[in-house]
Amino acid sequence: MMNHRRRGELSTYMSVLLNKPVHANHSEIPPTTKDMPIKYCILQMEEIRSSNKQLKKGKYAGPDSIPQKR
Repeated sequence: MMNHRRRGELSTYMSVLLNKPVHANHSEIPPTTKDMPIKYCILQMEEIRSSNKQLKKGKYAGPDSIPQKR
């Protein structure tokens, strides 16, 4: 659990970030009643190698292929 000072810092940060007061009464949040399934896949080394080979040199991996800053 977070200590009281850290919780206050986080509450202040979120209030500034959201530009509205944050109510930090977490006791009103009910506990979950069931496990939530998390979908994930395990990357295989061959998939990573194949993807790396498709990347162009000097480009970022994003969809727009923005060149690196030098």
